[in-house]
Amino acid sequence: MKYFSVLIILLAAIFSATAEEAPQNPVTNEVPAQNVETNEVTPQNVATNGVLPDNLLKLSRQLEGEARIFLVKDDDVEVRNKEFFVFRFRTFQNDKNQDKEPFNLFEHYRLKVTVQLKDRRTRSVVFAHHEEDVAKKNPKLRLIDYEGTQWEFRIPFGEMQKPKLDAYAIEFGFVKDGYFVPLSVDLEGVDSADEILNGEGEKVEIERELKDSLWDR
Repeated sequence: MKYFSVLIILLAAIFSATAEEAPQNPVTNEVPAQNVETNEVTPQNVATNGVLPDNLLKLSRQLEGEARIFLVKDDDVEVRNKEFFVFRFRTFQNDKNQDKEPFNLFEHYRLKVTVQLKDRRTRSVVFAHHEEDVAKKNPKLRLIDYEGTQWEFRIPFGEMQKPKLDAYAIEFGFVKDGYFVPLSVDLEGVDSADEILNGEGEKVEIERELKDSLWDR
């Protein structure tokens, strides 16, 4: 019985020493609330990811809703025995007061289009990227029936057998002080255009076949 009591005392001492040596800040899988990421896509999120200065981020918020992207479609087409993947969409910008702030703080709009295709059979991936400036509307025009600008882009199939639209990023905004300020963003399959541009896909050419807008007349 005496030996049994001594054994109990020794075990208690060992357990106490082990507890004292345990780390004071144990590592857990809990993620701090401030570091939780969201999948919500807004022009401001894209701008923040691009390290946009506070004054331009504020300007982006002021112009929120003044531009939009809609009617995104894709299709296949064959022209002169050459097959293309066709990517279409419309943009709309409301700058009827372009001579007043905040519309007069930039000269023109900027469109950025990034498209990724994947072959259903070979699983190979290609991407195409296009950027161009878009003029503001002619203030002398009365745009009663204006329904937006129609854009159409063609991407050659190349050696792909069964291409499909895998992901895209359409960004419509403007450039100021060397920064791109997004006003409307449409993403599919990715959280940013950089995921496509920095991915493993092979870059291919892209052709702008059509741009129809009353603003250009």
